[in-house]
Amino acid sequence: MKSKVSLNDVARHAGVSIGTASRVLNGNPKVSESACHAVQTAILELGYQPDSAARSMRKKEAEGRNGLWSGNVGLVLAGMGSSMLHVPLVIDLVDTLQWEMTRQGFHLMVSELSGDSTLPQMLIDRKVEGMIVFGELSTMQGRWIADSMPVVGIGNNFSTLGIPSVNVDNRQSILNAVNELHRAGRRRIAFVNREPGQLDFARRYAAYQEAVHEFGLPELAAVMPQTAQVPLKQAEQVPPDMTPLIAQLFDGTEIPDALLVANDWQAIGVYRALAKRGLRPGTDLAVIGFDNEVRICESLQPRLSSIQYPAHEIARTAFRLLQNALCSPDTIGASSTLLPGKLVERDSFRMASDSETGTHPGRSTP
Repeated sequence: MKSKVSLNDVARHAGVSIGTASRVLNGNPKVSESACHAVQTAILELGYQPDSAARSMRKKEAEGRNGLWSGNVGLVLAGMGSSMLHVPLVIDLVDTLQWEMTRQGFHLMVSELSGDSTLPQMLIDRKVEGMIVFGELSTMQGRWIADSMPVVGIGNNFSTLGIPSVNVDNRQSILNAVNELHRAGRRRIAFVNREPGQLDFARRYAAYQEAVHEFGLPELAAVMPQTAQVPLKQAEQVPPDMTPLIAQLFDGTEIPDALLVANDWQAIGVYRALAKRGLRPGTDLAVIGFDNEVRICESLQPRLSSIQYPAHEIARTAFRLLQNALCSPDTIGASSTLLPGKLVERDSFRMASDSETGTHPGRSTP
């Protein structure tokens, strides 16, 4: 049986004294940045877990804090760069959290967490009472954060880490969209995605496959092969070139009459690729994006239909879950709350035959 990793093992692996390793674990600020990073990396690489007595001691210390309550709550962008703070979807999440927390006497602190071998600095420094994580954590990161303070995740796979979470219901949202396309007479519905490693996009693809199989329709998908290494998520400055993926679909034997695109940003590239072929969304085929980023959807011509990512509801739900965890940390479970995304129909959904099938442009479909 593998022996339990000790704090001495962590110190030796990190190349520091056991006192330095202990100070990092206890949030002592008098530790150099390099030593702190070395200890965090050793903790995660060795799979070190403090014993229950030490956890209990740190929990009591954190709860007491000489009677002080900071009121600070952290939002951590995990596996993302700071440029993601400029993405409309993330802006909506941050703004809603800021609003909800301010009016209830909390203070929001935002930071990023790159890679899977570090811990949030605000956790090490004991600057926050609880934390909301948007993105993806490694198993060890999730265990450490959940063991240190109340935490709620926004995204996928947090339940496997014992962390309650909230996210858009990718599956039901796509099933509803395919159903609406089918009702509108579409029988060759394709799915397009250039980022197969992104978990939300992967779940949307799986839901698409489920839906077309249920209707007995052909599976027409153009998905970029997944690379071995997924880079840090950064906000792109230029819309992606979707020409190769569109070529896969329109150079085949079955030409799609509808496209489901993994998100609105990729839909910009899809529009451009279709234009090169002389094809117009809403006239030659229906196109639906995901996220309903209004600045994108309304600027494209014709206007892009899209599935709403309920950012405001997700942010409010995440904060409510965190408040519950702060009040009763021993009762919070690893629940997963999924919120529906509504299909917002614009010009790209409407086609000449739609008037015969009873669809109406501009409506929202739950």
